[in-house]
Amino acid sequence: GGLTYVEVERTAPGDGWELELERTSAEAPPRLALGFVLRRAAGYPPALLRDVELTFRLPLDDPDDWIFNAPGNQCRSDLPVAALANGVRIFSAGDVFGSSGLVALSRRSAPETTVLWPLCRTEIGEIDVDLHDDGVRMTVRTGLAARMEAGDAVRWCDVHVDSLDASWADVRDDLGGWHRRLGLQAPADAPRWLTRGHVYEAHVGFAVFAGGRRHERYASLDDLRGDLDRIQALGFDVVQLMPRHPYPSYNVH
Repeated sequence: GGLTYVEVERTAPGDGWELELERTSAEAPPRLALGFVLRRAAGYPPALLRDVELTFRLPLDDPDDWIFNAPGNQCRSDLPVAALANGVRIFSAGDVFGSSGLVALSRRSAPETTVLWPLCRTEIGEIDVDLHDDGVRMTVRTGLAARMEAGDAVRWCDVHVDSLDASWADVRDDLGGWHRRLGLQAPADAPRWLTRGHVYEAHVGFAVFAGGRRHERYASLDDLRGDLDRIQALGFDVVQLMPRHPYPSYNVH
């Protein structure tokens, strides 16, 4: 759909941080997108940013009248909201199970569905959903990390939000249109080698994993160049260079 408006709300510096909240409205579902820019305020010393957490709460007049769906995740369809009392971990877009990260809450007694869809294209993050104070709470840990000098800024977007007079089955059937409107589709001009390439994933420099484990297959690009004949002999014809992330998790440098 066509863009209706973009609204930005700025907050005063707090502890050296400035926050800009972005709201983008569109004519077709999903009709509202929420994002933010976090900036290190002028005159403040450098600081380390380790994660930004977002919390969304949806009050429910009668939780027993609602069901929960999160396609691509390890929970059954049409899950009663009461089952969220112990919390559910939702895989975000780009995570290992092929989840889109979309969460849908639908009434049993009427065609009504509310969708919360964290869809960040630069950070994987983590999503938890639970039943809290007679409503559903979704917590998004964005995974943002950076060393911020004065004036530096990072942007995270977006959580898409919509409430529709439709059953989950009808909303689900239209999700292909949602994907197209957000540009989530295979490119029309995909290169021919893509269908027959054999990809070797290469890490240059060291990476740190859980428990302090350190992996360094190739210390430098010269080390990788020296191994190309062996890689080709194994049947690979494409080398994918991974970004450097010499910190726990995928925090790149």
